[in-house]
Amino acid sequence: MRRSSAALLAFTTLAGGVAAIGFLDAGGGHPAFTGADELNAKAVVSLPRAGTAALAATALPVPIVSPVQAYLPRHARSSGSATSSKRARPSASTVAASPSPSTVAASPSPTRPAASPTPSAPAGNSGTCTNPSFTTSANFGSENLGAYTVANNMWNAGGGSIAQTLSACSASSWFVNATVANDGGGVKTYPNSHYMFDNSPKVSSLNSVTSTFAQSSPNSGTFEDAYDIWLNGLAGSGGADEVMIWTENHGQIPGGSPMASATFDGQSYTVWRGNNNLVSFVADSNVTSGTLNLVPFLQWLINKGWESANSTLLQVDYGVELVSTNGPETFSFSDFSVNPG
Repeated sequence: MRRSSAALLAFTTLAGGVAAIGFLDAGGGHPAFTGADELNAKAVVSLPRAGTAALAATALPVPIVSPVQAYLPRHARSSGSATSSKRARPSASTVAASPSPSTVAASPSPTRPAASPTPSAPAGNSGTCTNPSFTTSANFGSENLGAYTVANNMWNAGGGSIAQTLSACSASSWFVNATVANDGGGVKTYPNSHYMFDNSPKVSSLNSVTSTFAQSSPNSGTFEDAYDIWLNGLAGSGGADEVMIWTENHGQIPGGSPMASATFDGQSYTVWRGNNNLVSFVADSNVTSGTLNLVPFLQWLINKGWESANSTLLQVDYGVELVSTNGPETFSFSDFSVNPG
């Protein structure tokens, strides 16, 4: 999504007959699919706040059986995310924790389709971003900010039970004001910032892909803050694989079943595997900021035989998957960077 204008709809039939809906950005480029787990028609249920002990490597738990809400196929954040071509790799100075407003001209907020009455998005606390250069309430509003793109990505916002506005000072300093009704419909949106690899390097060729993140989320509602990483293409492009890293979880269960445990840089994760080769690394204790080397996660999958040794890396997203909020809530992001090494 280079801009939020002139989009073409594209329909793709996924495995099992599930239809994914995407769009092509103006001027060509990749189909823009935004969200996460959209390829996986599994389920999400409300649970107590995450942060429990790690899954034992030698004794895996019995898959959870409980009433679930339908985990609807994602449109396209790229399933989660978005898609957009970047022409320059970021440097350490590209994404600062508290950057000044971008030079990109502010764009007026597109009018959200009024299919039915919708609640008003709250004013909220903007965190470190106090003078946004870009604001949008459009379902798929997005903007290039340097080497990155921010995307509102309201891929499953039908029904009139949600209002969401994204405001950005830069791709590492942005916030979302959202009111999302708890209607049992699964994940509604995945507002995110993301970085696109132009040349889709092989994972095996990368020594490191260092990423920083920092966010502040409310203590109520159902959501998770997470990376969404795309290998071998984007959602709907055929052969694409989705890898998520959940850093903070409030009441969600990933698609699939817990299959293993893994530890990276002292942080333990329960590893879930679902349909369409979706893999989710769920942190066993919530983390609101940090630095990750993404390559060990991906190499772990290759060593496990869950990914091909020839797998390529296309896109890295970080944002929040929203199922519901406790009235008007604000989700703030104060750092995000991707630095291939």
